[in-house]
Amino acid sequence: DGMRIKDLPRIDDFKPRWYQVPVIDALLTGKKRAILLWSRRTGKDLLAWHIAIWQCLMEPSIVFYIFPTQIQARSCIWSSMTIDGKSFLSFIPEHLIYKKNEARMEVHFHNGSILALKGSNNYDSMRGVNCKMAIFSEYADHDPAVWNLVIQPVLRGNNGIAIFCSTPKGF
Repeated sequence: DGMRIKDLPRIDDFKPRWYQVPVIDALLTGKKRAILLWSRRTGKDLLAWHIAIWQCLMEPSIVFYIFPTQIQARSCIWSSMTIDGKSFLSFIPEHLIYKKNEARMEVHFHNGSILALKGSNNYDSMRGVNCKMAIFSEYADHDPAVWNLVIQPVLRGNNGIAIFCSTPKGF
């Protein structure tokens, strides 16, 4: 009756926190939308990053990981690390990577998947791309047009998944 967390590809020693498990379970059992409205330091991006990697490994896909700006995408994920000092990119085992494009902030997998970091301030760059999953980080700061005009129609058309991560302002 569907996949479970134990069935996901093992990529590192990531163990979701107790309150993150229902999000993974919901997506594995067919839910197509998730909203993570959690306070700071609750691991929203670390969880979403792993979900993006799992998506890329389970089927050839294009996954957009979208921040309000490309600069934020670079500083918060591409060039960033966890509190333990592990870079976000190192969560993807090197043997699974076909190539990385530093300038475009893209990881290409051997199975054809692409995990691309984007900024919603340049949402025209996402037009016409058939992404299977879109993750919005800091969604409260996004231009709503990127969801309404660009991403939602694509995901609706291909039965794709959207995850919205945000922190209530002031928390």
